[in-house]
This record gives sequence, C-alpha cells and structure tokens, in this order.
Amino acid sequence: MNENDSDFLTYTQRAKFVRKIFPVMNVFVALIIAFTGTNKILCLSLGLLIPVIGVSSIKIGLRLKKVETFKILSAFLNLINFFFICFLSGPNSPMYLLGIVLIGVWTLLFSNMRSLIYAIITILVFMTLGSFLAGKTFQDIIISLAVLITYSIILVRFLQFTLLLGREVISANNEIDSQKKLIEEKNKDIIDSIKYARRIQSSLLPTEKFIDRILTNGNKNTFNTN
Repeated sequence: MNENDSDFLTYTQRAKFVRKIFPVMNVFVALIIAFTGTNKILCLSLGLLIPVIGVSSIKIGLRLKKVETFKILSAFLNLINFFFICFLSGPNSPMYLLGIVLIGVWTLLFSNMRSLIYAIITILVFMTLGSFLAGKTFQDIIISLAVLITYSIILVRFLQFTLLLGREVISANNEIDSQKKLIEEKNKDIIDSIKYARRIQSSLLPTEKFIDRILTNGNKNTFNTN
C-alpha cells in the first residue's frame, strides 16, 4: 500500500487533522507522565517537545514538498525522545500512554503498512529497553507491551479497512466519471450527426431567398398575364 494522493484521505488532510489533535493529546499524556515520574520537569519538557518536533516536521515537509524525508526525521527524533522519557520517568509512569499517542499519530501519517509496522515495532523495542533501564518490573513491561500490541493490531486493522473502503469509493467515483465521459462523448457524436444532417439537408433544399425569388417572379408573371 503506497502513500499517494489516491488514498481516501490525502496526506495533507491527515496531517491537518494530526496538527489539530496531536498536541492536545500529547500535552495531556505528558502531564500524567510528569506527575507520576521521578524526573518531573525533565520528563514534562521532553514530553512537550514531541508535538513540537512532529508538527514542525509536518509543516516543513509539506512546504518543501519533501514529506517522506521529514516524516522519517520526525519519527527518528521522537523515538529517541520517547526512549529518554521511558528511561527518566522511573518505574511508576504509564509510558504505554505516550506509546498509544505516537502509534495513533503514525497510523494516520504512515498509510504505507510496512513503514507503520516497522515504526510500531521500534516503539515497542524502545519502550521495553527504556522501561527496563528505568527499573520497571517484568510484569509491568509485559502488561505495557500487551496493551500497545493489542492497540496496534486494532489500529492496523482499522487502517486496512479504511484504505480498502477508500479505494472502493475512489474506484466507484472513477467508474462514474468514465461513464459520464462516455455519455458526453455519445451526446457529442449525436449532436455532430444532427449538425451534419442539417448541413446536407441545407445543401439539397433550396434557400429561402431562392424560394422568395421564384414566388416573386411567379406573381409578376401572373400579374402580367392578367
């Protein structure tokens, strides 16, 4: 599944939605992590930096028409940021919440299924490593992974359904457009045939001026005879 403008929602439309909802969700989650974490100020600062990186990359990528480059750059920077938040937040922060936000955003931005799956796997690996270094218990790590994996499967399936539905809608619209063009071409052929028949008819039948001249001459001859 390649990303292109034939998707049900174009990248520009999806990016516009992300720019509106992503910062709000991320701020809310960053506050929760900072409140429950050990390094509150640092975790909050790094958490608030995530939407700044993401939204800025989207804007610059669209402006420079280098969407893929800045999308990958944004994902890489935010993954590094995510790892440090996992590491610095301590053993009690619900880091899976931030993972949910990132996966949700990337599901919208990465309609290429392979890229999305790679991104999700990377998030899971970084969260596991960061949580382990932060001192989380094995049970907490497994629960967080289970939540994110379940959430990711649901989102991926939803994305597949949305893309399939979008392509069916686009295919139906294309079929309607082709039928419309076919009807327009047939109407044009009919109109051209009518115009051609009129030209033939006009060339075979006498003109109005000729008929008027014949009638006028006939009336004159009749008048002279009388």
